[in-house]
Amino acid sequence: MGKYLVEGDRITVVDSQPPQSNAHQSVNMVAYTQKTALITGACGGLGRATAERFLQEGANVVVCDVNDTLISDFKEKVSAAYPECTLVLKIDVTDDKALDKLFEEAEKMFGHIDFVVNNCGVMDHFDPVGDMSREMWDRVIAINLTAPAMVTKRAVTMMLKHETKGSIVNIASIAGIRGFASGKFPVPLTERRFF
Repeated sequence: MGKYLVEGDRITVVDSQPPQSNAHQSVNMVAYTQKTALITGACGGLGRATAERFLQEGANVVVCDVNDTLISDFKEKVSAAYPECTLVLKIDVTDDKALDKLFEEAEKMFGHIDFVVNNCGVMDHFDPVGDMSREMWDRVIAINLTAPAMVTKRAVTMMLKHETKGSIVNIASIAGIRGFASGKFPVPLTERRFF
């Protein structure tokens, strides 16, 4: 997985290794106050845990998801505890107009974005390639590969506009190392060639 460092009009891809320190060690909360994290696929699982951690560390959080049940649960259990620091939107990350709305609402509420976690992804079937439908292929590629690229494009534009030193993290799971029909295999490859 890669990480982008945005400084002024310069974007650097930084290959990060897992931290060697204690995973439970708390980070400096001062570093996250007045900062905003945008997380896709954020109302369940890893995305939700990431959003909760950013909130615990003092950051504002913009979360989006398409699952109504997960969105309701997130609003009830997480947003209620941090009402001034959370923006929760139902967004289809494959829809360009919806992504524009996501970034407009984030900018309106918090002014800028410092961190992006491209967490959205699907793994619908383990169909053999000969049995996979074109519709399934298109859906998986749109969510797992194209959407993170389009979110990153908008995030970089906003970070440059506000001269934000930010980070963009793409979650690809094991699929980023051992490819299968999930469409996540190319993610680590494309992030090195994005700019």
